[in-house]
Amino acid sequence: MPSNQRWSLGINHVIASDIGFLDRWTIQADFIYTDHKDAVDWVALRLSPNGVTLPDGRPQFFEVDPLQPGCNATFNGLRQGFSNAGTNGGPCDDTGNSNQDILMTNGAEGSTTSVSVQFAKDFEISDRTSINVGLGYAYLDAEVGNPVNSSTAGSSYEEVATAVLNDIRLGPALWANEHNIVLRATFRHEWSDGYPFSVGMFFQRRSGRPFSYTYEDDTVEDLFGDTDDEERVLLYVPTGPGDPLMDFSQLSQQEMDDFFAFLASSGLNAFAGGIAPKNGFNSPWSSDLDIRIQQDFPLPWGDQEHILQVFFDIENVLNLFSDTRNVKRYADTGDIEEGVRVLQLDRSNTSQYEVERFFDEGQNRDVDDSVYRIQLGFRYRF
Repeated sequence: MPSNQRWSLGINHVIASDIGFLDRWTIQADFIYTDHKDAVDWVALRLSPNGVTLPDGRPQFFEVDPLQPGCNATFNGLRQGFSNAGTNGGPCDDTGNSNQDILMTNGAEGSTTSVSVQFAKDFEISDRTSINVGLGYAYLDAEVGNPVNSSTAGSSYEEVATAVLNDIRLGPALWANEHNIVLRATFRHEWSDGYPFSVGMFFQRRSGRPFSYTYEDDTVEDLFGDTDDEERVLLYVPTGPGDPLMDFSQLSQQEMDDFFAFLASSGLNAFAGGIAPKNGFNSPWSSDLDIRIQQDFPLPWGDQEHILQVFFDIENVLNLFSDTRNVKRYADTGDIEEGVRVLQLDRSNTSQYEVERFFDEGQNRDVDDSVYRIQLGFRYRF
């Protein structure tokens, strides 16, 4: 059975200093490490190598049904496929059947390392006026095999990027933001006792989530032999227009130029001659700045037990001043959350990858989180 081992260390300290600015800062730090043993994975039992090696050295797969007439295939074990299964089109080929046999079993082990630190202090300006300041930073390094992106066995098997079908390796966790910076500040002043006026500010900046560059969905099913058409097979990155493993004759010169410019701008060219890493790329950093202005008012009954609070919120303040500021973007993934398609290949040639089409999906704009919002609210406390 899967199991976790977790180690954690926390520190909470208040600084005492003769220097006024440094005195009474509260520091809180946490370190958490988790080791995932025998993580859960899904394996397609009837998926087997068909004896064909693709241009970059990866095996080609096809679906096998050993119960079909004339099939003498023998099951070799998990992730090992069948013996005597023949190849596509033979008596054991069951590629045309949409049924799958999926087994939930143990897979690649992973780990999570989290480090966070927070600083906070109250600055007492007078008996009626104060400023509370806080600063925090969190670092997260998480590696997983199958992130379990669906609620069923079949789609959980398919919703993960991999270099070789049925062999899920570790990679950065899809939902993890590696860096997260937070700054908050609240100015508070009491015009009269018990009825403060306050202005609060919250700022956050964090790194984007990881994703993978892959082949488009039809290529994955037709050429690599996956059980379904999902954009999940990691991309082989050519060394240049003359790469002997690639045939670009179906692309125009402009498409060729655009493709290699994309390899340079995306950072994929760092992996030229090899396979792009799983979740080795990140969406852009994003920022957020929110402000709240609030005033408490006395009510003519209750003697401070009944208070009317009036507040004014501005979310995403940066976008309020410019439509082009603080527009949040993320990688445009397709069939699976972590896969961004790049190439469509022709399946007719097994000595070279014949490129039919190049995709530059670019980035999506998160409209809901990019626009500013203004809110006026009232709260009755009693």
